[in-house]
Amino acid sequence: PMIQVVMRENAVWAYGHSSRGPKGRDVVCAAVSMLMEATAAALEQQDRLALCYFSSGFGSIIATEDCETLEVARQGFLLLAQHCGNDVKVRDLRTRRIQHA
Repeated sequence: PMIQVVMRENAVWAYGHSSRGPKGRDVVCAAVSMLMEATAAALEQQDRLALCYFSSGFGSIIATEDCETLEVARQGFLLLAQHCGNDVKVRDLRTRRIQHA
């Protein structure tokens, strides 16, 4: 099991599950969920949220434009990929790079 994060200029998608703990108690899944939800909330406050959808194991955020809020989320996901071994993979379609441990 692995969480995949895909990033574009104005969007972030996250899907999958980690294997760090049982469903509902997995700290890596919780970290990804909080990053996604905080990003959506910040974009909504800035009137830059075009679309937001969350379900079990999937999240999608599309902003009206690329902005600093999305860059903060991108950096957070890259840090998770660096520190969480094989549980998180980040694919940045802006640079065509894939990052995971």
